[in-house]
Amino acid sequence: MAHNQMVDYFRTRRPTTDLEGVDLPEESEAKQPVLVQETHERLRDAMERLSADRREVLTLRFLLQQSAREAGKVMGRKEVTIRGLQMRALPALRRELKKIGGMP
Repeated sequence: MAHNQMVDYFRTRRPTTDLEGVDLPEESEAKQPVLVQETHERLRDAMERLSADRREVLTLRFLLQQSAREAGKVMGRKEVTIRGLQMRALPALRRELKKIGGMP
C-alpha cells in the first residue's frame, strides 16, 4: 500500500513539457516512415516468392548495383544470360507484387 502511494505521489509530480512552439510534423510527413516500412515488407515478401536465381539477379543488379558482367561473375554465368534472367525476373516480381496487393 505504501508502494502504491509513493508511485501515485511521483506520478502526479512528473515534470511536464510545454509543447507551445514545437513544430509537429504534417500528416504526410508522419505517414512517410510507415509507408517506407510497408513498401520494404511487400517487396521482401514478393522477392521471397521468386526462384533463387531471379531473386539473386535482382539483388545483384538493383540492390548491390552491379553490372551484368559483375553479376555474371558472381553467379558463374555469362553476361547475356544475366540480362535474360533479369528480363524475366522483373515481370515475375511485378506479378508477385500484384498477387500480394501491390505496393502501398
